[in-house]
This record gives sequence, structure tokens and C-alpha cells, in this order.
Amino acid sequence: RATYVARSEDFYEQALAIHRALGSRRSEATALGNLGSLRMETGRLESAESGLREAIAIHRETGNVRFEGILQGNLAILLRQTGRADEAERAYGEALALLRRAGDRVAEERARCNFATLHRVAGRFAECEALFEQALSATRQMGDRRTESAALEGLAALFADTGRHDRAEPLLRQVVSFLRHAGDR
Repeated sequence: RATYVARSEDFYEQALAIHRALGSRRSEATALGNLGSLRMETGRLESAESGLREAIAIHRETGNVRFEGILQGNLAILLRQTGRADEAERAYGEALALLRRAGDRVAEERARCNFATLHRVAGRFAECEALFEQALSATRQMGDRRTESAALEGLAALFADTGRHDRAEPLLRQVVSFLRHAGDR
């Protein structure tokens, strides 16, 4: 795994240098976003945040609303992981608005599930439940089983946290059923 990560990082660094030399701002932002995500995954959060913020700024500058929204959601996850809940909440709000404007309903509902988790961790259970219910309704309409499973799992965690185990169990059974059906055992 370490070799794979190092090779991936080298590849993205090379791509970034090439895109900068060519003046390809959108491709530069994509490379920065990929580096930010990779560094976030490997725990280098300061470097990840810097790269994500730079990529977001370039996507904003070039009018790439969809990727700006996706990366804003990634930044919100990082902010939540580093204990900056207020900043994360603002970032999720921006991500949702951008993704709605871009028309990317799948990414919007994934961001909504992550935003709901922020509320659950903060003990804002009513807001959390409303966001998960909203994501669940939208994902069912779209037929997006992957994000529907995330919403169900999040609701189950909320119900378990709030002592409603009788409501959590059937949701987890649905998630297991989805995963089995998808061959993801």
C-alpha cells in the first residue's frame, strides 16, 4: 500500500507540474484535488487542506461548479475530522448549494449524508434525522442504492445513539441486503 500511495502521489505531482506549465487551470485543479484527497487519506491533513483550498479556488475561478462543490464537501470532511465543526458546517452548506446548482444529485445527497453525520456527532439529532430522511427520499427516487445504503446506515447509527434500537435493526438489515445483492460481502 505504501508503494502504491507514493507512486500515486508522484504521478499527481508530475501531472500538476505539467498542467501548470501548460496553463491548464482546470486540470491543475483536478491534480490538486487528487493530491488533497490522497494526503487526507494518509493523514497529512495540513497539506491536504492547502491543496483542497487551492483546487476549490481554481474551480471557482474557472466556473467549474460541480467540482468546486465536490471538493467543498471533501474539505468539510477534513474540517470535521480536525474538530472544526463550525467551519465544516459552513463548508457542507456551500457544497450542497453548489452541487444543487450543478445538478449533481448523487454528489449532493452524499454530501447531505456527511452533513447529517456532523449533526449526529454534535448531538443535534433532529437536524441529523431530517437530513438523513431527505437523503433517503432523494436517493430512492434516483435509484442510487449506494447512497441510500449510506443514509440507512447513518439513520441506524442515529437511532442506536438515541436508544431507538427497534428502529435501527431493520435499517441495518436493509443495508446488509443491499450489500449482499451487490456482491459486497
